[in-house]
Formats: sequence, structure tokens, C-alpha cells
Amino acid sequence: MPYVKASLLALFVVFGSLRCNEGAADTPPAAPSKAAPAIGKHAEERIRDTLATGVIERVEKGSGGRSLGFKLTFSGGVQGYFKPEQTFGANWNSEAAAYYVDRELGLGRVPPAVGRRIDWQELRSHAGKDRRLEEIVVRQGSVRGSVVWWVPEELAPVDLPADWLGWLRVDRRFGASPFQTARDYWRDRKARRPTRLLDPPAPSFADRPAELSDLILFDYLIGNADRWGSDNVNVQVLAGSRRLIYLDNANGFELLQKPNKLLEARLAAVQRFRRTTVEAIRTLDVKELEQHMKSDPLAPLLSEAQLAALERRRQRVIEHVTEVERQFGASALPW
Repeated sequence: MPYVKASLLALFVVFGSLRCNEGAADTPPAAPSKAAPAIGKHAEERIRDTLATGVIERVEKGSGGRSLGFKLTFSGGVQGYFKPEQTFGANWNSEAAAYYVDRELGLGRVPPAVGRRIDWQELRSHAGKDRRLEEIVVRQGSVRGSVVWWVPEELAPVDLPADWLGWLRVDRRFGASPFQTARDYWRDRKARRPTRLLDPPAPSFADRPAELSDLILFDYLIGNADRWGSDNVNVQVLAGSRRLIYLDNANGFELLQKPNKLLEARLAAVQRFRRTTVEAIRTLDVKELEQHMKSDPLAPLLSEAQLAALERRRQRVIEHVTEVERQFGASALPW
């Protein structure tokens, strides 16, 4: 069964043979159940095998972000970023689970990611006196987390015109923009400060409007509200191809008593969608996704409650798209 219907990560380079640590506690992940992106299925498998079991030759403490992470270099030159389980900030399982959701939808925007346990002493000495050390969850001398492939291509925040939201709207009447920090959004909403949606210029990258629509739907599905704001540092593009890449998915799959109002506002703001993405969401089978995630060395990645919440969000996306289609017809599906 093909694992990804669309190609994107033409960013990937094909690596030669990758040496793995035969004594690793966790086994390499099984081959994805749907076809890999344009890099080729086998190249992606080798990358994930290395992230899961490869010999770590170098460790560097991550530089930035609220959570403590580590950049790893494996024998053979492949690099990854390890986001360990901790009591504050990132969810260790969210990065790996987001990878599976991305592939299930056929988007191909999330770099390969895999769960892995690493001996804490192999990491601890590289963190110095970092104040976040006390937040790391250590069990029997090791730490579990997600290792995300370190994309070798240069990245940059997306460059968007001020009125970019007009690309995604049919109705130009709009209130406070939710595509900013939560603090700024609530401030503008309280002040009843409307967003002026003028006609935006034609995108310099033709697929950008559809890419942004896809990204917003994807973030809603995984429950990731930590994307926009701060000059779009979490909305990254590949410098060469200029395509969007979905990095930093560690704040997804939180279990909340009520829907996240900021995510709801972002979903409601989108009125134009890519047909293939809408169809992929409509046909997404969460039970099938759960089966595919069992190939991860640290499975299960999501609890039953998290899977149920994902299904509720999927249904909410379908409801929203259906209502927009009812109101605006073909204008809702221009791509």
C-alpha cells in the first residue's frame, strides 16, 4: 500500500549505507505502510533506522526553545534532534506521532522522526548546568524521546505579505487575526480590532496559499497551537525549493477539557482548501493510523484518549469544510 500520495520532501538527499548500533535496546522501525516522499521509500527507511538505532558519535546541547533538546550526529554523518520526555514544554511523543499523521495524509512535510531511548549519561554531560535538567524524566538510567531528522538544507522563516490571509478567504470580513501570538490575538479580540483583508499580491511561490491552508488543517488535527507568532519562526521553508516544511511539532496531542480556542479561530479563518488534502482528511482512518504507529520502537505513541481526541478534531475539520463548501461552492476548493 503506498505510504504517501504526494511528493514534497525533495529536500532529502539519498544517503549511502548507514551503520547501525547492533546492541541498541530498541529495534529499527518497520517500513512505513504507505509510500515515502520523493526521496524514495528506501532512503527514508535508512534515515529512520539510523535515528532509531544508529551509533551516536557526537552530542550537542540544543540552542533555543523552552524545552531542552540535543543535536545528535550518527556514524555515517546523519544528524537528528532528540526531544526527550520532560515535565514542562514539549511532548516527547508528539514529534513522532505528527510524522505518522503527515504520512497518512500524504503531505510529506514532516521530516522523518522516530521514538528512541537513550542512556541519560550519554546526554547529561553535554547539558552543563542547564536549569531545565531537573525537568528531564529519567527512568532506570535512560530517557525516551523523539529523534527528528536534522534537515541538511538551509531553512528560513516564510516570507508572507501583510494580507496573506486573503489567499485563504472567500469572505473578506474578518475579526482579530489568530495568526499571531496568543497574547496578541486575545488583546486584539478584546479591543474588537478587525483585520483589514485587502487583495493580497499574487504569491511569488505559486503553491504557497495551498501550502498554508494544508499547514493550518494539519496543526488543527494534531492539536498544535504553537506555530504562529514571533515573526513566523515556526513556519519554515526550505531555502532551495522554498517549500514549507513542518518543523517543531512537539506541542501537539495535548488532552484538553475543552477545544483550544486559538486553534478553533485558526480553523475558522480558512475558507479555501486543497481538494486532495480535504479528501485525505475525510478518509483518514484513525484505527489504521494506530496500527501504522505500532511500527515505532516506543509504541504506543498515543493513548486511546489522544486517538479519540484526534478523531474528534478530524470530524470538526470535516464539518468546517462542509459548511464552507455549502456557503461558497467551488470557491472553497480552488486547488
